[in-house]
This record gives sequence, structure tokens and C-alpha cells, in this order.
Amino acid sequence: MKRKGKGRRRARDEISRGISRRFFWRPIWNILQRGAGEMSNEEIVEQIQQGVDVTGNQERLWQKNRGFVAWCIKKHVGICDGQDFHDFMQEGFIGLVEAAHSFSNAKGAKFLTYAEYSIRKAVYRYNGLNTCMVRVPEYLKTRMRKLAAFKQEYREAFHREPDSEEILNALHISYRSLCHLEKTIQGMNTRSLDEYISGDGDASLLDMLSSDERIDELAGCSEYQRELHRELEEALSILDDKTALMVRCVYYQGNNYAKTAETFGCSRQAVDERIKKGFYKILRSKHRERLESFMWEGYRMDPRRLSGYADMEEIDDMGSELLL
Repeated sequence: MKRKGKGRRRARDEISRGISRRFFWRPIWNILQRGAGEMSNEEIVEQIQQGVDVTGNQERLWQKNRGFVAWCIKKHVGICDGQDFHDFMQEGFIGLVEAAHSFSNAKGAKFLTYAEYSIRKAVYRYNGLNTCMVRVPEYLKTRMRKLAAFKQEYREAFHREPDSEEILNALHISYRSLCHLEKTIQGMNTRSLDEYISGDGDASLLDMLSSDERIDELAGCSEYQRELHRELEEALSILDDKTALMVRCVYYQGNNYAKTAETFGCSRQAVDERIKKGFYKILRSKHRERLESFMWEGYRMDPRRLSGYADMEEIDDMGSELLL
């Protein structure tokens, strides 16, 4: 019995060592194989920028990242099919190539992190100019869910539909925002009517609508920017004038901290501390929830980043004059 047990243990140990060796070497072997036969995105982009086989490297970059481009389209535009999706993929390719020519890895950022912005910009531009598809930003999706939940609760409590004033008070939005929300919902409900209605496929219902219907507003882009700008301005209004000006100088005008410090005649550290103080004040205010509604679905504030802003509590008590 002892020999039999010892033999089983020996066999089990050999199998365990074999599995360990296999799972230890497999990742290394995969990396070696990938390094031998496949270039990274950054290496392909570097060759494109150096003029080495530009056409071939652009094709390699496309084949390597076409799944990422499709993911960006579904994330920022929504699920679409047929010719629309094919056209969006072409626009995504243009955005990918534009990113390849302007990318710089001096800061150590990954290419795809940088490329998503160019792809999104190209897709939004095409969506706004050339399609009739209704694009619904995440902040509108959130409002739609809140509106549906409020209407259901209101009907159960009062056995009637809420009027406009009651909806405005419940959702904390303006009358113009409510009109845009209802218009977008109406556009989504009639999405099936966007199909071609003639046999030869040369006309759709949207083609027959009058030009004063402002179909472009259904895309949501311009309204999204106006709403976001309005919320940002309201959030900045709770800051002192100099802090608000610094935030606009950095994030609206695209200046770095050194240029902003030169403009305001102070140190770069003073600019950094004042902006952090302003962000922390906004994060503690009612504007945080409103601004977060504009973020993508599933977004949440990183607790580590919030704790970093919390370090500005002492600076907040010191007063603005001590920062400059």
C-alpha cells in the first residue's frame, strides 16, 4: 500500500511539474513568436512617419486594429448595419491614418489611446454631415432612463401623465433640453421609417421631410456641446475669478501650465495648486453629478484621484491669495 501511494504521489508531482513548466513557458513563447513575426502599433507608426513602405504599413496597421475601430464606432455611434457601418469603417480608417501621422510617443502613451480621439472625430464628422442615423449620447440615454422612471412612478401615484413643469422640476433640466429630449425620443421611435420606401432605393422618409425640420439636431452633437458648455460654465461660476480664468486658459484654450503661469505672472506650481483646488471644490458641489451625466456609461471617479484632490482641503482653507 505504501508503494502504491508513493507511486501515485510521484505521478501527481510529475504531472504538476509538467503543467507548471507548460504554463510558465507558454506566455514567454507567445511573446517571442509575436516579437519575431509581428510589429507593435508604435513600430508600424514609426515606419509610416519615416516614409518606409507607407502603403504597406498603413494596411498592416488597419488589419491589426480594424476590430478596435469597429469597437469605437459601436461605442460612440451605436449599433448600425449594412452600408452605414461600412462607411463608418472607412471613416475610421481615415481617422486611424491621421492619428498615425500625428502620433508622438515622447510621453510614453500607447498609440490606440491617442488614436481613439482621431477615430471618434472622423466618425462624428461623417455622422453629422452624411447620415440620417440618430446618434444618442450617453447623457441623453441617462435622461431617457430617468424620464421613463419618473413617468412610471408618477402614473402609479397620480393616475395621469405629468406635465412639462413637473418633468422639468424632477429632472432638473431646462425647457429647451426637454424639447430636445422628446425630439430625440421621437426620432428613435420612428427609426424603422428611415428605411428606403421605394423599390429602387432612391428615397427615404427623411429625404421627403421639409428642410425646416432641422434633422441635424437629432444627431445630438451640437446640442450635446451646448448642454455640456452650459454645465461647465455653471460649475466654473462657483470658483473665484482667477481660478476660473486659469481653468479656461488651460482646458479651453489648450495652453500648458508654463504658458498659463507666464500669462498670470506666477509659478507653474501656483497654477497647478489653484486648478486642483478649483476641481476639488466642483467635485464637492452639486455640479459633480450633473457633469458626470455627460460621461460614458459605466464611468466612475477614480477614488485615488479624488483622494489626491482631497489634499487641497488645507489649501482651500488658506485662501486664494496665498497661492500667488
